[in-house]
Amino acid sequence: MSTAIQKSRRWVKERPFVFLIAVQLALLVADAALDRNGANTMLSSGLLALFVGAVIIALRSVRMPVHHLRLLGTAAVILRVSEYYLHLQATSVLLYLVWGAFSLLLVIVLIEFALRRDHSPTFGKLAAVSAAYIAFPQFWTSLFLLIQMGDPHAFLPGPGQTAPLSYQDMLYFAYNVFTTVDISETLPASRLASISVILAEIVAQLYVVIFIARLVGFFPNQPPSTAKKAR
Repeated sequence: MSTAIQKSRRWVKERPFVFLIAVQLALLVADAALDRNGANTMLSSGLLALFVGAVIIALRSVRMPVHHLRLLGTAAVILRVSEYYLHLQATSVLLYLVWGAFSLLLVIVLIEFALRRDHSPTFGKLAAVSAAYIAFPQFWTSLFLLIQMGDPHAFLPGPGQTAPLSYQDMLYFAYNVFTTVDISETLPASRLASISVILAEIVAQLYVVIFIARLVGFFPNQPPSTAKKAR
């Protein structure tokens, strides 16, 4: 058992952002499958805590700063649990603000790692920017939910959904918007909601062009000296 644990730790240390991608995908599936209507606050709090823990582990493996992320992530988990007991709108507003800040800061930190001019493997940088791409819709989910709290009719729900949208339904909508898949039938109904959706779509396209499509060219697989010899 100890050997398996050591191998797992070594694998995570060698591929921290692949680990982060796997955790994000697993938690998204678990959240959607186990809490479709957003009613189980304690379950979502646990999944939130697991995600924050995975972020800390991944960033520590590459010696990236984690203090602010740890603080914001811990605050988000506490607010999520408080939401269950207090049922106050102010708690929900603080939760979405803090979680939005956590998600955005995580994206910035991952992009900063990917764009560093050092000897980190190209695959690691691509994994970091991919992990950021998966995490980015969390920020837009928080923003959309804040808009909805200001105007409960800011988003028109699709079939099988009710207004206002639950966290899971809004998360699904945010991923549809950011990945421009456009299979969600939820629609922005207010001017502010429409502007935020358009902004999310533009940012998503710029992200793909700048940080994914061109990253391979910025960081070639072989060192410059090897490339010159090959010529």
